[in-house]
Amino acid sequence: MKQLARHCLSTQNNPPKAPVHHWDPPTTNWERIHLDYAGPFQGYYYLVLIDAKSRWAEIKAISEPPTSLNTIKLLNDIFSTNGYPFVMVSDNASIYTGDTFSNYCLENGIRQNFIAPGHPATNGLAERNVQTLKNKLKSMINENVPIHQKIQKILLRYRPTPLSNGRSPSEMYLNRQIRIKLDAMRPYQEERSQQQIQPRTRCLQIGERVQARVFISNKPF
Repeated sequence: MKQLARHCLSTQNNPPKAPVHHWDPPTTNWERIHLDYAGPFQGYYYLVLIDAKSRWAEIKAISEPPTSLNTIKLLNDIFSTNGYPFVMVSDNASIYTGDTFSNYCLENGIRQNFIAPGHPATNGLAERNVQTLKNKLKSMINENVPIHQKIQKILLRYRPTPLSNGRSPSEMYLNRQIRIKLDAMRPYQEERSQQQIQPRTRCLQIGERVQARVFISNKPF
């Protein structure tokens, strides 16, 4: 009887999935970042990093399989421009849970948050951008340019594109819209200050002694 019960339990359907946990919205840019690797794809592995508040994206490509050390190297390149975040969300891969990476986060004041094993949707922010990256790279398969140039094109298209709230990642992260090639079609007009600088004017009085310099053929006489 017990054996029959165990057999029934092993063959029944899984229970309905629990609702996906929604992350609390961060209060500032670069407070919490989500990261994930894509690949191998077209001969490269891609570290995709997304800021949870502004949706600002960073992408780095490497040809060798990801490790703790080369991931730290890529992150240092990103953090040298953006600074260290407070929270980093990733999966439970060994490159993030090992002592080398854990000590790196501890030394730089970064708290690690790991998604639930077997539930990649809890890191959906990074997952969606990984799929977007793959689709963009597929559409550029016939472009004979280095991979870093393809990534630059993808980021230049993504960062100024308005999101569902009507604002682009660059507007939310940099507080300005970045200038792209399409903007070069508009003539550049320099904004001048309303206060014009007046040239200094000499005031001479009648009877005042003056000195004059005489030029002949554009040479001092």
